Amino acid sequence: MIVEDAMYRERRAAPDTRRGEDPDPMMKRGDHPGFHASPRSMMMIAHIVNFVYGSSFFMQASVFTYLCRKLGADTETYGWIQTLFATLQLIGNPIFGYFGDVFGPKVTVIVALTSAGLSHMLLGFSTNLTMLVISRFPAIAMHGYTACQMLVTSVNERNKRAEALGQLGVSFGVGMIVGPLIGGWLTESYGEELAALMAGAGNLLILPFVLMVIPWKMKPMGSHHADTIKSEGSVQKMIRFFSTPGVIFLFLVRLCSAVPIGIFQSTFSVFAMDTFRLSPEQGGYFMSFIGITIMVAQGVGVRFVARIFSESTVLISSSFFLIWSYLGLAYTTKVWQLYLVCMPLVLNLTILNIIVTSALTHTVSSDSTGAVLGLNMAIYSFVRAVSPTLGGYMLNAFGYPSIGNFGFTVSFVTTLVLCIGYGKKPWAIYAKFKQLFFIVNK
Repeated sequence: MIVEDAMYRERRAAPDTRRGEDPDPMMKRGDHPGFHASPRSMMMIAHIVNFVYGSSFFMQASVFTYLCRKLGADTETYGWIQTLFATLQLIGNPIFGYFGDVFGPKVTVIVALTSAGLSHMLLGFSTNLTMLVISRFPAIAMHGYTACQMLVTSVNERNKRAEALGQLGVSFGVGMIVGPLIGGWLTESYGEELAALMAGAGNLLILPFVLMVIPWKMKPMGSHHADTIKSEGSVQKMIRFFSTPGVIFLFLVRLCSAVPIGIFQSTFSVFAMDTFRLSPEQGGYFMSFIGITIMVAQGVGVRFVARIFSESTVLISSSFFLIWSYLGLAYTTKVWQLYLVCMPLVLNLTILNIIVTSALTHTVSSDSTGAVLGLNMAIYSFVRAVSPTLGGYMLNAFGYPSIGNFGFTVSFVTTLVLCIGYGKKPWAIYAKFKQLFFIVNK
């Protein structure tokens, strides 16, 4: 009798497909039955997609400058084309985020890879400057990293998102290293055009894999969230989004942390030659060092601090250490000093950016995570669009030390704002670190 009752309950619990019941509510028709939306499998898929997208992007980026010169673009024209690319990314990021909330992570990954493949292919087929400019326009939807962030956020719990987002940066960092190496070899062996075409082919060839393994439905939303998405327009949703406590505050922290490093990145090639006398080969070694440091921070640093400290403590501490990193940068005159100063600078900045991204996804509801991730990346695109002009003016008017002094001032103000906003006292954070140091020594 007990066995029969158990069999009866098992039959009742199992869905009846003959009555049209869905065997798996997390999967829709057309999904591959061997893959489910578990965090582990989706993380693996996100890393694969992120690596392919990152390596392809940096593969075409490594040949873009040479193609511009080959097609007759001068320095001013090259600057305008780069500004166009950054502006398109700035416009597309918020729209792409809202698009992800409505249609889900799978559609956003498909759109991002298709746009990247189209842009890189058009670049490879460019025979004049007009076609080269046209190849930049698909960048409005070319947000593969944001799409992977949406995928990771949708399958991870709130307390695991910071670590998951940090690990996602590792696969992108590997692509940042591998892409230029493959692009340089293809350029030397077969020309710039083939390198760009291969970058586009990489994005398009992975599309069948994405269609097969990523479920269409990723966010198990209740009827309340579903009704909200259907009934609310984009304007109403944005008003509700920005009225959420803490959202504007975190966006301001993101902006303040992004501007100084954006100026540093946009002017690096100039002061690397003028101040530190770095050759192109030495500059490549330095950028590889930065890439490895970012990977270490994303893969190990974020996991360590997220498990021990609260988000507010990590944000305040990272901003505090950035004050002294930028101050050291202002007084750096030798190459070995540049390496020494940039290590804590990159480590703390990377950890701060990931924790801010994670905190933003915690602040909003599950149906707005795509929008918040899109706007978060839009800040980066905005900084990338304005930093070359601002950085060039600072170098010409005040010299190289002004970059470090500017970062010092902004980080100091940001740290004070964070302490006030979170109600933290600096000596309380110092006591927390002192306690951790005692435990490690013991």
